[in-house]
Amino acid sequence: MSVIASLLFSKAMTGLVLFWILTKLFKVFITKCKDAKLHQHHMEKAKQRRMKRDTSVRSFLDSHDFPSQERRDAILGLKDLTAIRKALDDKTVSSEELTLTYIYQSATTGLELEAIADINYEWALQEAKECDRELANGHSRGILHGIPISVKDTVILKGTVSTNGLASKCDAMFHEDGMISKLLKLNGAIP
Repeated sequence: MSVIASLLFSKAMTGLVLFWILTKLFKVFITKCKDAKLHQHHMEKAKQRRMKRDTSVRSFLDSHDFPSQERRDAILGLKDLTAIRKALDDKTVSSEELTLTYIYQSATTGLELEAIADINYEWALQEAKECDRELANGHSRGILHGIPISVKDTVILKGTVSTNGLASKCDAMFHEDGMISKLLKLNGAIP
């Protein structure tokens, strides 16, 4: 009887272990299916956001007057911060003109390469105009005053999305600036 009980117990244990393993595998399968659906959902939201953003970029390009190609080339020829700062201080270029040039370059190249995470063109343009007014009145916020600076989507910038390159964060809108943005703005930059 002990051999029979031992065999029955052994088969029952094997059955329980097998049941436990199958339950775990089923849970993993269900989790993977949920993850795949969630990933698909995030990718679809990111695609919709990208289409909306690209439409906004094209609309901005169509609704603003940009410097001529020759003028943009001259501005883009200012190769370092010292040259840009000097041109702003000498008033051979305005912050508005500089910002419009960089927006044009960013928008056209970004659309072509699908490399735009989020835009704040209208805000940047208004900020550039304000920087020009301040410079005209002899006021400067710092070494970066009136200089547009493109920031990666890992930098938290008020009113923009900071995705860190993840589709799941395509709606991660921030309502306050992060430390890097605060420091840039404190020194007069237009991020």
